[in-house]
Amino acid sequence: MIYSELNLLRQRSFTFEKAAKCVNGLTTKNIHDWDQAGLLTHQRSRANKGWRRFSILDIHTLMMIAAMKEIGMAADAIKCVLDDMRNDDFYNLDHDPTINAYETVSLVALTERRDYYLVIMFKGPKAFYMNSSEFRKRVLAESRYRAFVTVPFSDYLTLAINTVLADGGDEGAAFEPLRKAARAIRDLINDTRAEVSK
Repeated sequence: MIYSELNLLRQRSFTFEKAAKCVNGLTTKNIHDWDQAGLLTHQRSRANKGWRRFSILDIHTLMMIAAMKEIGMAADAIKCVLDDMRNDDFYNLDHDPTINAYETVSLVALTERRDYYLVIMFKGPKAFYMNSSEFRKRVLAESRYRAFVTVPFSDYLTLAINTVLADGGDEGAAFEPLRKAARAIRDLINDTRAEVSK
């Protein structure tokens, strides 16, 4: 089951227009610039007249890049954060080197219905994942985490899934497990945040 969900997350089925629905103001120039800066991990396909196709993970990455750009991070700092996202030792699977830490956290969020944050420390910069309960216990309580920003990892993942699959399109029933998982995470996030605000 996990590998079938991973394949759905990796499948490059979506056009630039679908990606642009998830990233407000995204342009082809952004894609070109981010590609030149080494922030994107895949190149254009020779099929489809050279137009780039995106996976859900690609679109999620674009959302994370846009969020970091919005807070003023430079391309080299964003590249460090993206490297940390993919190479976090805690989440790298020793038994399967074909799955990086970023994919592992995405799968855990979906299959185990977990709410994750990406915590970015400005010194370095350095990034690491935390689930929402760890985040509330540690980051909000400890002074060593003062110079940080968080990106709502699971929020962006569910938004990417729900947005690109909203109209059903050609994807059909194949992506239904991701739709169901995204709805479950969204419910969990809403319930958790409602409890915290009480």
